[in-house]
Amino acid sequence: IASELGVGVVIEGSVLCAGDSVCLQVKLLNAYPEERTVWVEDFKVEKSQILKLYNTVTRQISEKINVYLTPQEESLFSNARMVDPEAYDAYLKGQYLWEQLNPETMKKAMEYFQKAIDIDPYWAPPYAELGLAWGVLVSFEFIPADSAAEISDRYIEQALELDTNSANSHYIKAISETWRKWDWDQGEREFKKTLELNPNDALARIYYAHLLMILHQFDESLEQAHRALELDPLRPLVLGLYAVVLNNSAQDYRSAISYAEKAISIQPDNQFANGPLASAYLKTGQYEKWFNIWKKAFSWLDEETNASIEKILQDKGYPAANEAILEASEKMYRNGGHISILRMGDRCLEAGDYNRAMDFYEKAYDMKERSLAYISLRVFEYPELKKNQRYIALMEKMNLPLP
Repeated sequence: IASELGVGVVIEGSVLCAGDSVCLQVKLLNAYPEERTVWVEDFKVEKSQILKLYNTVTRQISEKINVYLTPQEESLFSNARMVDPEAYDAYLKGQYLWEQLNPETMKKAMEYFQKAIDIDPYWAPPYAELGLAWGVLVSFEFIPADSAAEISDRYIEQALELDTNSANSHYIKAISETWRKWDWDQGEREFKKTLELNPNDALARIYYAHLLMILHQFDESLEQAHRALELDPLRPLVLGLYAVVLNNSAQDYRSAISYAEKAISIQPDNQFANGPLASAYLKTGQYEKWFNIWKKAFSWLDEETNASIEKILQDKGYPAANEAILEASEKMYRNGGHISILRMGDRCLEAGDYNRAMDFYEKAYDMKERSLAYISLRVFEYPELKKNQRYIALMEKMNLPLP
């Protein structure tokens, strides 16, 4: 491990929770010229002290390997607070459910974040997470964006008032500025602030990679994505987001399939990775695999309609199946069903109907659909958009780049 990472010292840890206590054993291993334990220490604290425990361990390790903490780092460590164990448990459960990114788990995550706030109302992280959940819920529930935005902003600002140096709160503000407000400059500033406070935040790095991708900074996007994966290589959400970057910044669809499938193998009920996996299957002509994912994860249509579309796919190919999905989706939308406006626009692009696609994209803009941020990437697959005045106007309104 030391050789692969290019380091001379490796930290090894083991954790045991017993009742209301956390037991942690940390070993410092010298890798060269032969593996040798140079330091070992046992820590036992109450769960309420877990945030301080992180800082205590970091301080002692830095002293052992002669790494000096900056004044800013010393200040951050000295500000660590106690947290109610029940609030901490509720917060962690909420985070786990949030990362599955589907309507059911999102609502349950919000309940856990609220529970953490009720137990410990002066602890910042659950406020920020609740603010983020409110912002994301618009995409799932089609609730009015303006009312959700007001609630989301209130929670995020409250988190930052409680702890202005919370890396997690700045990360969530970066998410809000980027995907909800489409303020790319402020979003980037908040991502940089997050990574200044916590360079090891894998989610902040992978979402920053998405922002850079949206702005057509593909090399930088891949660099941040690779670093995120190195930091947290088994986290399903990181793997799924990494697959999105591979699809768009690198057009490496085979690798995207591998990482998305890995995410699903680790957490089968995590729906997010199905998106980049289905997209990569399409790009590589694996239409049957694409349909199986689409039918399971993304179709709001009844079984009879799905069976009909599958028959069209088998008999006439993907373009005809895409037209059938678009027709059924538009019918459901006219009848008041919950259909992604953005995805309907994408299907129109696939069908070659650019004017109808722009109708949906412009409506998505009016509805403030979060994923419209990725509209700047469509031009690489459909270069005709460079000459489409409506597309150009939309890019200008969103302050997005054209190649």
